[in-house]
Amino acid sequence: FKLPTYFTSFDELADALIESFNSLGSDLSNATVASIWVDLQSTKIGVEHIKIGVNYLVKENQLHVLPYASNADGALHDGNKSGCFPGTRIAILEALQTWAMGDKVLVTLNPLPHPLTPNVLDLSQANVLWLQGMAGSGKSSIAISLAKYLRSASVCTAFYRFETAKKESLNPSNLITTITLQLAKQNHALEDYLVELVTSSATECGSQDPEDQLKWFLLPLLRKNSESLNQVVIIIDALDESGVVSVRKKLRIPLAQLAKELPPAAHILITTRPESDIQKMVDASQSARLSELFMDNLPNQSTRDDIHQYTSQMLKELTPKPTAEQLKQLSGKAELSFQWASTACRYIMDEDDKNKGVGPTTRLRRTLESSGSTLDSLYTMVLNAQFSDSESPDLRLLRLLLGILVVAKEPLSLHAISQLVNVHHSDFNEIEDIKQEAERLLGKLSSLIAGAKSSAPNGPPLLPLHASFYDFLQNADSNHKYCVDAAQTHKSLTESCFAVMESGEKRLMFNICQLPTSFIPNYSIPDLGALIQDKIGETLSYACHFWGSHLALATDLSPSTVGSITALLSTVQLLYWIEVMSLTGASPSAVLSLKLMLSYVQPASDITAFAKEALLFATYYAIPISLSTPHIYLSAVPFIPTMSPL
Repeated sequence: FKLPTYFTSFDELADALIESFNSLGSDLSNATVASIWVDLQSTKIGVEHIKIGVNYLVKENQLHVLPYASNADGALHDGNKSGCFPGTRIAILEALQTWAMGDKVLVTLNPLPHPLTPNVLDLSQANVLWLQGMAGSGKSSIAISLAKYLRSASVCTAFYRFETAKKESLNPSNLITTITLQLAKQNHALEDYLVELVTSSATECGSQDPEDQLKWFLLPLLRKNSESLNQVVIIIDALDESGVVSVRKKLRIPLAQLAKELPPAAHILITTRPESDIQKMVDASQSARLSELFMDNLPNQSTRDDIHQYTSQMLKELTPKPTAEQLKQLSGKAELSFQWASTACRYIMDEDDKNKGVGPTTRLRRTLESSGSTLDSLYTMVLNAQFSDSESPDLRLLRLLLGILVVAKEPLSLHAISQLVNVHHSDFNEIEDIKQEAERLLGKLSSLIAGAKSSAPNGPPLLPLHASFYDFLQNADSNHKYCVDAAQTHKSLTESCFAVMESGEKRLMFNICQLPTSFIPNYSIPDLGALIQDKIGETLSYACHFWGSHLALATDLSPSTVGSITALLSTVQLLYWIEVMSLTGASPSAVLSLKLMLSYVQPASDITAFAKEALLFATYYAIPISLSTPHIYLSAVPFIPTMSPL
């Protein structure tokens, strides 16, 4: 049966029922049948609601085929990224709000050397604006505040933020279609039109090429919207975080084409650091309707006043209260960087040091007396205040923990990270309880890392409060002692993943979720999510999903880890691992992990034959394995060739 046809007939039935109720109602005029009329009205309303619900499900089903990053606009709902502090950035926000609504606006910039020459940026003709600035200058806060304002004003607004911690958002194949879907979901007419586009372009729906997605979906949708002259705004935040240069290159042509063909009723704001390859994108999309705005060109005094207002408010609960001179010095040290100011205030107000007799007043003094006013120097000062001994076991463990924070393939909770490092206890003989120590160390960094104080299972993921902290930890040219070794961390994580799968608190085993029957497909298992959380858990799930990714980037694995790899591939452990991948909906990733394994091992090694056979097994039986976990044993294993090493 065809889903659209099936529901179209229901639509007609619902309309017929509603019409019948209306006709019947006109005949029920006397009091004798009044109660019947009330019941009929309730039934009519129920049918109307069912019709609305069915139509919604039809649209969702038809649009589900488009690639989509569900967390791309998560910053609009994330308390850690609330936009500009109230009462700050007023002038630039008002200017951008006016610009986004299609009205004429002039942006006042830093004064030119000649005092009689006003320095303004005319945005009246521009419908594409590149907002550029260094890390911590406040670009993202402005973008988030603008998006929140526009959505609250019922302006059709798409918001896409590239974020290192949200891997789904970093896939360039998700950008164009996610923007398209966000716009469509805010306008019923656009949503209906997108359904038409998807229905008529079925073969293009699964395309991962941003140029095809632009041609088939986003540009037609924007042209359709221009017929109604409704304002549409697209905000792309932190484009520089979208990946390495080779990844960003995939977006150069589609973004340039989008800028050139943008209808008059649509506006695009793109925020980014001034990277050289991104400047090529700007140059490629040059037109009379494009403008560039640099954060450094915004009036310096206004930014200083905003930072002073922010620090004064953030430290108002400090006892004793900071003096006016201290607040002035602190704002001055920020040197126009809101991120510096917010990190400093979080450090000063952090209560974690109180147990050591170091209070907020002492931390304020340390901050004012510290040398340098860059983000790197501030991060170094905060870390040095907690970890002064450069050769201590704590520092070596901290570097491993921070390395996991940087290279992990998806954000992990403090509990999961502490379990992953717990298997390395032999490397830290001086530390009695490495898991407890890991939780203690990361718990001291709540001014730099969100989620660092919650060690509960299934707690919030650990995320740097600003992307610049990732840069700080990976900057090989810096001379601080906290720089992480990515290759060494991948090696440690590879060893951790195999140790967790083999002997962790929750480890691989037969029928790990204790499914009572093989007659129910995975998607129909009651409370499967709760089962996965209870029986598999975050740490084992991560180990199963990503050991291949870490293995591909690791060097010099220990003999015990090589033995664990052999055991996984050559024993029943392989089937237990595939169980977890099936239950968690990650069967395609199992194939990828085995391919990465083959690219890592030596062609003549003992495990090559097992790896090849495991890859064939996971590939050939992918469909039954994905649909029903028990059928690994019922429909796949019985057909393994008798001559196979498996």
